[in-house]
Amino acid sequence: MTAGRSLRIGLSATKIESALGGPIDGIGTYTRALLAAFRSTPALGVQAVPISFPRPGYRNVKSDFADGRFFPFSFVPSLAASRISGRPFFGSTRVSHDLDLFHSTDYRVPDLGRIPMVATLCDAIPVKYPQWTSGGPLAIVRARVLRAAARNAHHVIAISHAAVADLVEYFLVAPERVSVVPLGVEATWFDVPDEARLRDVQIRYALPPRFVLSVGTLQPRKNVESILAAHRALPATLRRDAPLLVVGKAGWQAKNLLTELHKDSRQAFARWLDYVPGADLRVIYRLASAFVFPSLYEGFGLPVLEAFAAQVPVVAANTTSLPEVAGDAALLVPPKDIDAIAQAMSRLLTDDGLASDLRARGLERARTFTWGRCAELTLEVYRRVLDGRS
Repeated sequence: MTAGRSLRIGLSATKIESALGGPIDGIGTYTRALLAAFRSTPALGVQAVPISFPRPGYRNVKSDFADGRFFPFSFVPSLAASRISGRPFFGSTRVSHDLDLFHSTDYRVPDLGRIPMVATLCDAIPVKYPQWTSGGPLAIVRARVLRAAARNAHHVIAISHAAVADLVEYFLVAPERVSVVPLGVEATWFDVPDEARLRDVQIRYALPPRFVLSVGTLQPRKNVESILAAHRALPATLRRDAPLLVVGKAGWQAKNLLTELHKDSRQAFARWLDYVPGADLRVIYRLASAFVFPSLYEGFGLPVLEAFAAQVPVVAANTTSLPEVAGDAALLVPPKDIDAIAQAMSRLLTDDGLASDLRARGLERARTFTWGRCAELTLEVYRRVLDGRS
């Protein structure tokens, strides 16, 4: 790197290319926000170049980005060829010839030869709990592939302190090669919709005046079954006054959960909205009386911060990274303790003073997590790697 010029980094963009289709996930949100922060803050001195792998089943005709680049082959065969030959990934010279460093945000960590490699490993779920992923019978094979790929990283970014121990154990990363960089909240989550906008969303989605909100893909790790069971434990009058609203696409092992949700829906105790576009979802958060997130495992827990920014009181699990993110701004409960979840729900629905206090605490806490700060701390990691201190 030449003194006085911008740092040129490649940033993995596979998760945010529109050719993949469908809603953007947590890793995509992180990647997109980091790219935007680098591009909107010239003072950081970072030129971020989006670089993607083609995916089986999709045709990457062109990049969404004017300066975007593609590897010629998808990740898994590229990794296999690299391991067998002992050479960098095929096409690495073309995509990285003018880069100072490559940052992988989505577990696809290539070998680019001379180019230093930073990898954000958001959590150890694919390796520690392959049964919680969507890979089916191939999940264990996928876990081995990701762990092998992690060996290409010169330095690893964890998104919470709670995640570090698992990354060290399951990805075999040396602790001294791990830095913690918390995520941020998009500024749009803090926007207060006007009454017309609130009313429009309420009417279009037929939302009741009060409701308990759950958001996330319907899959075992999100523990929506416990939310439903806790809501069923509330008095019938409270359940009817504040039904459960579940937002999220049906993921793996969701069949039984959907059956139970439909049962409660017939009695007006619950509803499933499937996927909701982001602009509408932010308004739905604003309209909620409580947000419940007893996830079994999170590398960070961005939905909790988004709920804070939207000024809705939160019930969250007291495990993994969630206490670190929530601080004293949420009611924390054991994620499998149905009675504790139900009691926390009831408190938020019946104690206006508590709900108001948590709204204020949550908003204050959310303001301390910004994507600008995330970009600054990420840049510090880049510099340490390039200076040879990592």
